[in-house]
Amino acid sequence: MLASLRIIAGFFFWLSIPAGSLHAADFRKECLASYCDVLLYGAIQEGDAKKFRDFVSGIVRHDQLVNKLLLMSPGGLVDEAISIGRIVRKGLIETWAPHPVLYFPFDVSGLTDAQIRARCVVDECYWVMYFEAHRFGGPYTNSAEASASKFSNYSEVKGAFVDENTICASACALIALAGVDRRGMIGLHHISIRSNDLDYFDLERRLTGGTSILEEYLREMRIPQAVIDRVFSTGSGSIDGLWLGRDLPGKDSIFLEFLNSKCTPFTDEEYSRLTDLEFLRDFGFFLDDNGNLVSRKFTRTDNEQLASLETRKDEWHSCTFDVKTEARKKAQARLR
Repeated sequence: MLASLRIIAGFFFWLSIPAGSLHAADFRKECLASYCDVLLYGAIQEGDAKKFRDFVSGIVRHDQLVNKLLLMSPGGLVDEAISIGRIVRKGLIETWAPHPVLYFPFDVSGLTDAQIRARCVVDECYWVMYFEAHRFGGPYTNSAEASASKFSNYSEVKGAFVDENTICASACALIALAGVDRRGMIGLHHISIRSNDLDYFDLERRLTGGTSILEEYLREMRIPQAVIDRVFSTGSGSIDGLWLGRDLPGKDSIFLEFLNSKCTPFTDEEYSRLTDLEFLRDFGFFLDDNGNLVSRKFTRTDNEQLASLETRKDEWHSCTFDVKTEARKKAQARLR
């Protein structure tokens, strides 16, 4: 089945999505006190931008804030996705996409990296899409269900890939890119036109027009040129997986500068060192900058450094939470 991108009246720009996956988009919320998370689930169709705007407006009118938008969609109408993306950016909302995790159908404790790879040759290892959408109910694997499934080796299964919507690809990726804070993996590719009525030059003209609109939106969202190039160099029949937070900065550049102007930054170097020390404490090893496994004892000095970094991280999170909350209150007041 295909989902369409309506940019030029009378013609459709197509983005491929898996057969049978065109479940109409649905919006759900879960709130704790005055803070809400919203889930977008299913294909993005005509009218969904207005539906999303009304949904967010209803939350704001109840003196609540939308912190993040969780995205589970194989794609859909791109003009609707662009409109939703602009609402997301206007409201300073975070976007979370599912992220794949390697599942080992055997106990990995005590095994080296090489031994795990060797076992995966004999025993099938799986890529599983993990997500936190189980909190909203619906067709998501929860911990209780996982205990009786092939995912039982995980003690904290948050959500497994159970249907074709448990991705964020095509038009959905445009919404994910609008987040001021972005996490997970998205699937990108170029647009195409399906029509038997166009000759080459008509198709070229219309496709170029659609491409220009899409590129304008990506630049509006301050997406780096390298990512824009990946979008337009990936054929419509392919998917280019992009990690938010690794292949693309996890925070919008201007939003990050805003946070840094209010709070002492927790740097990438500090975060990397914190991660290494946590791995060393919990597992007795960490990976160096070259990807080599470093194994040694966790020392008293390591423990002191870890405690100091954890304190710095907590201070950063506390400060940025307060700053983001005040900024969202002002931004989302315009969405009432």
